[in-house]
Amino acid sequence: MSKDGYTFLVVDDEVELAEMMAETLEMEGHRAHQCHNGSQALKAFEEFEIDCVISDSNMPGMNGLELIEKLVEMMNPEKPCLFYLCSGDMEIQEAEIKKLGINRLILKPYDLFGVTEMILKDLNER
Repeated sequence: MSKDGYTFLVVDDEVELAEMMAETLEMEGHRAHQCHNGSQALKAFEEFEIDCVISDSNMPGMNGLELIEKLVEMMNPEKPCLFYLCSGDMEIQEAEIKKLGINRLILKPYDLFGVTEMILKDLNER
């Protein structure tokens, strides 16, 4: 981790959830860009140097897996950590996330502070 913390991209169509996750990360000394759909996320990923993407699975338009597929295509070899939030069928999701190289599947509902702590621990161990 740099002395300035990590830069996160938080993608969730539930605005309040995205805001809470971003604010929690910022309270820990990191930067967090919020997006509420896949198109916004792709633009932000191109604009900012992102260390970690936290994406919801169920979003209108481009869903989370479609977004992650596009982000993986855009990544350089030093790819950011990918975390995937879902409340759907885990067995289907797990097969897809392994194929895409997603670091961790996070089931909704989740404990915001527990998830944030786990994400930061995973990033620090890289």
